Amino acid sequence: MNDRLMRVLQRVPTMAGAQLTQLEDNARRHSTDPAAQVILHEIGEERRRRVESGAKAEEERADAIASRVADLNLTERLGLAFTEIPLSDAELARLRVLHDHPDQNEYELMVLAGDRGPSAFNLIIGMLCYRRRAYLPAPPPSRTPNEEFWSGLVCELTPRNASNGSKTHGWRLRPETVLALRRLALLPEAA
Repeated sequence: MNDRLMRVLQRVPTMAGAQLTQLEDNARRHSTDPAAQVILHEIGEERRRRVESGAKAEEERADAIASRVADLNLTERLGLAFTEIPLSDAELARLRVLHDHPDQNEYELMVLAGDRGPSAFNLIIGMLCYRRRAYLPAPPPSRTPNEEFWSGLVCELTPRNASNGSKTHGWRLRPETVLALRRLALLPEAA
């Protein structure tokens, strides 16, 4: 290999993402050149190393958090999770809607939250828990086979009868969630 190619290859591990993309774009424009093919291969290997390294670091971080919260109850886990990964405005708004309007169904909650579809509400609550999964216990099973009910870590489903007489359910915050949010002054104290 020539010296210039060796210098480029030696810099690949130290390049920022944008620099790698620029180098990749340049190499693709000369893809018939064997040196460009070597550069493209090395860029691919570097990206794979970065993904593996990031995944390993994330796994180690999750293990460390799991050790810290192992002896905590759900209220304490939620409080820590909401402190270390603060709630977004959208997440907090939906938790407040649930608090202020217990036992409403997804359609009613959708209207109250200003969402465009009922699944948005459930997805936001589910992702709220999923993003903080290292702090929380395993989610309960979903009614859908082979799925987890992430929202079930902060909410409970309450049986309801629909206006047409069919069985349905409403949503309400778990008592542990209400307590954790009150301790963080994110919900008002009980009257």
